[in-house]
Amino acid sequence: MRPAGVLIPAESGKGRLQAGFGQIEAGVMKAGMVAEATCISKPWVIIPLVVTDVQDYIAAGQVQAGQQLIELQNVQKPGSILAFLEPLYKDGLEGVTPGSSCIVNAYTSNLKTWMVRFRG
Repeated sequence: MRPAGVLIPAESGKGRLQAGFGQIEAGVMKAGMVAEATCISKPWVIIPLVVTDVQDYIAAGQVQAGQQLIELQNVQKPGSILAFLEPLYKDGLEGVTPGSSCIVNAYTSNLKTWMVRFRG
């Protein structure tokens, strides 16, 4: 399959972030957790967030435009837990460009979980 492009809804990436956390965090990532992010497109700003949803499965393969289906046995790193985050305050993501690389920290009552990079 060689698609000519990928269709992305006009509102995609606006108003919420998606972050990938390591599988070890699967047991602690829950909706309602507080988090914070900083993004390259809005440097030196910490954005307070709340986890609104956590994907309940880990994708084994992904389809990318212009490439092949990635098989699990060919992947060196394990899949990640996808969390959906929204700003704690109104207009909290104003100035963050959709698709921007960010760093997110999410907090529980007993430990801190983190991720290195994600696409917003």
